[in-house]
Amino acid sequence: MIRLAAPAAMERLLLLFGGLISMMIAGKIGGQTLVAVSMCNTLFDIIQAVFIGLSVGSTILITRNVGCGHMELPRRITAHSIGLNLFLGIGIMLTLVLLGKNIITVLFCNLTDAVIEQSVQYLRITVWCIPFIGIDVALSAAMRGIGDMKTPFYMTLIANAVQVMIGVLTVFVFQLGLTGSALAFMISRICGALLRVWAVFFTEKYPLLRIKQDVKPSMALLRQIMHYGTLTMAEQLMLQLGFLGMQLITSHIDTETVGAYQIANSAINLIFAVTFGFESAQITMIGRQIGANDRELAWKTAKLSFAAVEGLSALMAAAMILFSNAFLSLFSQDPLVLQNARMILRILALFIPITSVFQGTSGILKTGGKASTVLLLNLIGPWCIRIPLAYLLCVSLHMGITGLMIGLFADYFIRAVFYFLSFRSRKWLDFGTKANT
Repeated sequence: MIRLAAPAAMERLLLLFGGLISMMIAGKIGGQTLVAVSMCNTLFDIIQAVFIGLSVGSTILITRNVGCGHMELPRRITAHSIGLNLFLGIGIMLTLVLLGKNIITVLFCNLTDAVIEQSVQYLRITVWCIPFIGIDVALSAAMRGIGDMKTPFYMTLIANAVQVMIGVLTVFVFQLGLTGSALAFMISRICGALLRVWAVFFTEKYPLLRIKQDVKPSMALLRQIMHYGTLTMAEQLMLQLGFLGMQLITSHIDTETVGAYQIANSAINLIFAVTFGFESAQITMIGRQIGANDRELAWKTAKLSFAAVEGLSALMAAAMILFSNAFLSLFSQDPLVLQNARMILRILALFIPITSVFQGTSGILKTGGKASTVLLLNLIGPWCIRIPLAYLLCVSLHMGITGLMIGLFADYFIRAVFYFLSFRSRKWLDFGTKANT
C-alpha cells in the first residue's frame, strides 16, 4: 500500500506546489498580485479537478481489466481517455479565451479593480496550457492504472523545477513581474504533458498503454469511462466550486482575509494531497482485488488504508500547527495577512481528523461503484450546509472568520459521519463485485 501511495501522494504534492510556487513568487511582487494569482489558481484547480475526475474512470477500468487478465483493453481505454480530456480541454480553453475577463469580473466583483485586472492578465497567458493539463492527467491516470506511481511523480518534479527556474529568471532577473510568473506556470505544465507523451509513446516502458493504429473509437467504451468518470468529475467539481464559494464569501470581509484564507487553505491542501496518494493506491489495489473477485482481501486492504490515512493525517496536522509561522512566512510578510492566516490554518488543522474520514474512504467507495454516493455527499455538504451557513454567519450576521469556520465544521462533521457509515456497511464491496461480473 505504502509503495503505491507514496509516489502518488508526492506527485499530487508537487502538483499543488506548482500553484504554491506561483503564489510565493506573486507574494514577493505584491499583496494584490498574490490575491490575483491565488484566485486564478482556484480556477485552475477547478479545471484540473474536472480532468482528474474523468480520468478516475479510466484508472478504475484499467485496474479491473488488468486484474481480470484482459491486457488488450488498457491501451484502448488510454486512447479514449486522452481524446476525451483533449476535447474538453480545448473547449474550456476557447471558452476562457473568449469569456475569461467576463467570468473573472463576475466571480471576483467584490475585489478591487487592480486585483481583477491582474487576474485577467494572468489568465490570458496561462489559459493556453489547459489542453496539455488534460493530456497530462489522462496519461498519469493510465500509468497509475497499471501500477506505476513513480514515473508521474518524477515527471511532475521535473515540471516544477522548470517552473522555479523560469519563474526566477523572468520575475527576478528580467523583471517581468506577473507576466513572468504566468509564463513559468504555463511552460511547466506543457513540459509535464510532453514528458508523459514521450514516456508512453516513444519508449518501451508502457506496452500495455501504447496506442496502436487499429484502435478505433468505441462509444461503448467511452460510456464506460464516462459512467465512472462523470460522477467523480461532478464530485470533484462540486468540491472545488465549494472552495471557490468560500473564497468569495471571504471577499466580503477584506482583501487581506482573502489572501490569508487562500494561503491557509493551500497549506491544508498539502495534507489532502497525501491522502490522495492513498486514494490512488486504493483504486489500484482494491480495483484489482475486486477484478479478481477477492472480497476478503479487498476489505482488509480497505481497512488498512483507512487507518493509515487517519494516522498520517493527524501527524501532518500536528506538524502544520507547530511550523505554521515558518510556512506562512514563505508567502507574505504582511503582518495582518500572516495573523489571519495563522489563525485560520490552526483551526483548519484541528478539523483534519474529521476530514480524513472522508478522504480515507472516498477512493474505496468509488472503486466499489459507489461514486454516486460520494457525489451526493459532496454536493449536500458544501452547497446545502457549508456555504449557506457560512454566508449567514459571516456576511449576514457579521461574524467574520468565526462564522466561516463554523460553516466548515458543520459540513465536515456531517459528511464524515455518512462516509464512515457507508464504508462500514460494506455494500460498496457487494456492488463492486456485481459491477465486475
